[in-house]
Amino acid sequence: MARLPYVTADNAPEPVADALRQMPAKVGIVNLVAHAETCLRPFLRLGQAILTSLALPADLRELAILHTARLSDMDYQWTQHARLATLVGLPDGKIEAVHAGVPDPSLFSPVELAVLAFTESVVRNGDADDACYQAVADHLSGREIVELTMVIGFYQMLGNVMNVTRVDPEPAADVELADLSRA
Repeated sequence: MARLPYVTADNAPEPVADALRQMPAKVGIVNLVAHAETCLRPFLRLGQAILTSLALPADLRELAILHTARLSDMDYQWTQHARLATLVGLPDGKIEAVHAGVPDPSLFSPVELAVLAFTESVVRNGDADDACYQAVADHLSGREIVELTMVIGFYQMLGNVMNVTRVDPEPAADVELADLSRA
């Protein structure tokens, strides 16, 4: 059970209520983040940009999000993003391998293995050593490396909020890729 009551459009101050009414689906974590009234809209804008406007390919983004969720015991985040990973074309076998914590090199491409190693290093150490960084740099542009790092950081922060507030488990949001651009 969540440690805080969920903020809804019915019980929120108007700017927050307006933002919540614009959401394509009820997502419990958004209703908890809404307690931070002045952060809600910037949080939603950054989340939308991450999900819709990056140069980083969507499958690599979702791979990093899933790995971050697994490494940080963020079940809610895993549930939401396993569905999105499927929507962007990440095969079930890769999703299952990340969930099991076994990134079999024969299942993943070199760039995917580099993203998994980079994600693990950033989550565990807040940094990537030169070899880990170079492995990602061999495949991604500077922009994509910064975006990947921001994806990892955003979802670590979001996962911390989820874990601290004990967001209630819920099924994956019933959204399509087109819905994300309207969030």
